[in-house]
Amino acid sequence: MDTSEQYIKMSDCPEIQGLSPNEDSDMKEWEGSVFWLPDEDKIAFLHTDNDTRWVMIGSYSALKEGCIWLPRQDQLQDMVLPICEARVEKREYADAFSELVEIFWDAFASKEPYEGASFYPPEWAKSDDFLSSKRLIKFTSMEQLWFAFYMFESHNKVWDKDKWEDIKYHPT
Repeated sequence: MDTSEQYIKMSDCPEIQGLSPNEDSDMKEWEGSVFWLPDEDKIAFLHTDNDTRWVMIGSYSALKEGCIWLPRQDQLQDMVLPICEARVEKREYADAFSELVEIFWDAFASKEPYEGASFYPPEWAKSDDFLSSKRLIKFTSMEQLWFAFYMFESHNKVWDKDKWEDIKYHPT
């Protein structure tokens, strides 16, 4: 699970924090969710006790104002599935998960690989020093990569090292 400074920055946006759990959420759905606690400078995991109250490892017995939800990779993939389900309705032979894998794969498939690489990254994932280094992708974890994929597909935004930027069009 990525808990890097960059991932915390990426997660601290209204598009994601608006989806994070609150006191009205089904606690069982959010079991094991990861949070950054800026006041304490540490990571906490959400779990429930026998009385089914919110409990976070650390000094919190409830979700605290200001904590930042850090989506896990499986949560990010679940967030992309509705986009895939909408596309599946147009195609009779695919299910939402197959469509998700195909969309993700297609983002990286290219007829022009870079210097022997087996893929060519899409613009939203390409490293800033793409041509001068061997680092093809600007993200350092699968969570960051899936996060960027979600933001691109769902919100037409790309990560610019510091913040999410709107893009003018979505080439689909």
